[in-house]
Amino acid sequence: TAAYEKAFRAAGWTLKPLAQGGVLAHWSKNGRELWVRAWREGADTWDVTLTDIGTGLAAALHSDCKAALYGLHFDFNKATLRPDSEPVLKQVLAILKADTASQFKLAGHTDDVGGKAYNQKLSTARAEAVKAWLGAHGAARARLTTQGFGDTVPLVPNDSDANRARNRRVELSKSGCK
Repeated sequence: TAAYEKAFRAAGWTLKPLAQGGVLAHWSKNGRELWVRAWREGADTWDVTLTDIGTGLAAALHSDCKAALYGLHFDFNKATLRPDSEPVLKQVLAILKADTASQFKLAGHTDDVGGKAYNQKLSTARAEAVKAWLGAHGAARARLTTQGFGDTVPLVPNDSDANRARNRRVELSKSGCK
């Protein structure tokens, strides 16, 4: 942890407290905004997640009509959003506040670990948790719908930890977008 903290500070990043241990670092310059979360997975394993806030999410919504909200973190097997999800949530909130005429959908997805019924329930609850956070921070809840897909719409085969992580996501889509 100390090595990561030292490297981020030397590069001009701002460090934020991370309750679970590890490092949460923020960098913003010239229209770019990056967040990195690094935490120890095991004795010799570190997991590092990068979220590029910048204009990536808005651009993806404009070009593809949907975007995966990687950078949302939930407690294990729960729909409780962790505090380090806030950068992505704030970006979604800014998009919703800038586009007050559109309707949006939050779609929850899981990997294939666990039963079908459980994954369906968990994916729905996670999409609802994102909607609740957005509503509590000023987004019009009536413009947001949610749906859980469980493990029925994987992006990649669930054959590795990295692929399962890609399949665990919440997607934001803009209704009526072609």
